Amino acid sequence: MLGRVIRFSVRDSVTVGIFTALGLALGFAVLLALHLLPGALVLVKEALVAFLTAPVMVLLRTKVPRSGLMTVSGMACAVVFCMFGFFTVAVFSVLGGIAGDLIAGRNGYSRLWLNILGYGTFSVAKAFGTYIPFYVWGDGFVRELMARGNVSRDFIDVFVENLRPGPGIVILAVNFVMAGLEVLAGERWLGKHFRPAGLV
Repeated sequence: MLGRVIRFSVRDSVTVGIFTALGLALGFAVLLALHLLPGALVLVKEALVAFLTAPVMVLLRTKVPRSGLMTVSGMACAVVFCMFGFFTVAVFSVLGGIAGDLIAGRNGYSRLWLNILGYGTFSVAKAFGTYIPFYVWGDGFVRELMARGNVSRDFIDVFVENLRPGPGIVILAVNFVMAGLEVLAGERWLGKHFRPAGLV
């Protein structure tokens, strides 16, 4: 896998970087909007990010249909998440990218159901990286978030109340389903809109 990543051309690497940045910008915009909403809606924020950014990954896959694509994208995501101090998300972004490539990349992203499974795995890994600190560090992580001053007490309370193992599994499953559905939609848009418009 790493050998394939190293053999990415400069042009391919730049393309991956641009599309990953676009997906991250869209994702952060969605997260910012959802942070302003009340109650348990914040629990589906990662699922909605996966849903709305899937078309970016579909377009990227048509531009760079090479094994290693999700790994490089995961690494690019990790750099950004590390800059904001979200280290667990960074780690799981890389792991999710590698897993997604092992699932979908071996066939050059030519099989739809493998693309759905691969992107779903990638998205769930990032979501898991977001939620796992609440399980591992508990109150210590909550205190750190409050010390940063970028989240409200109500926001934290929603997570603490609902991110027990059972609901957490459901949330990750919803994330996977949302990511898969939007890959399907992205593939349809690819044929109906992106190709006729000369974007791919």
